Order: sequence, then structure tokens, then C-alpha cells
Amino acid sequence: NDDCEILQNDVKLLTKIASKLRNDRLEKGALELASSEIRFEFDGSRNPINIVTKKEMEVNRVVAEYMLLANRKVAQFIYRIFTDAALLRHHPSPDIGRFTNAIELAKSQGVTIDPSTNLSLTKSLIEAEEA
Repeated sequence: NDDCEILQNDVKLLTKIASKLRNDRLEKGALELASSEIRFEFDGSRNPINIVTKKEMEVNRVVAEYMLLANRKVAQFIYRIFTDAALLRHHPSPDIGRFTNAIELAKSQGVTIDPSTNLSLTKSLIEAEEA
């Protein structure tokens, strides 16, 4: 069906764009703290009997990336129109003092953590995860 093929191509293009947006964010030092979503299974008496981890699908990352893009664009618009009154969230650089224990623990395992900037912290955490 032609409509189905067109839709498939559109979704592939949106996915490719989202991937580029994500890579650009990460290259600029965006910190991605991933955590798994879990849910509980219960028996007939409503007692938890199992924990199931939800597997993240690529579509989740694509939707999240476009939500971030929408948030940035709205923030830029608000700032442009209401420059003097805009209250926008800005993440400061990491507080190096708060990383002392983590740096020492990582160092004892042969891993270096550099929290001097968001980008260096992100790179350090990626390298630590791969080690």
C-alpha cells in the first residue's frame, strides 16, 4: 500500500532527525541519566510476586527527543517575547565538591571522573560505564 510506505518513510525520517538531535545534545554535554521503568505483578491477594522491567523501545527515545525540542522552542519563544519576565530553567555546571566521594571510589577502580563541566562529566560517565 502506497500510504503505508509513505508513512514508513516519514517515521524513518523522524527517527533519523531525532537521532541527530540527541547526538547534538550529547556532544554539547547533555547528561542522560537513564533508569528503567518497572512495574509489579501481584497475586490474587494483591501481594507483589514479581518485578518486571519495561524494555525501552526506540519510539520512546524518538518521542522524548521531540518533547525536548518542543520545550526548547517554547522556552526560546517565551524568552524572545518576555525577555525581562521569563523564568527559564538553566542547569548550572556540576558542583565539583559534591563528586569527591564518587571521584575517589571511581579512582580506586581505575576509572577517572571529571565533573569540571557538563560535557566532561558526561564523557567520564560514558567511559566509566564502558570500563
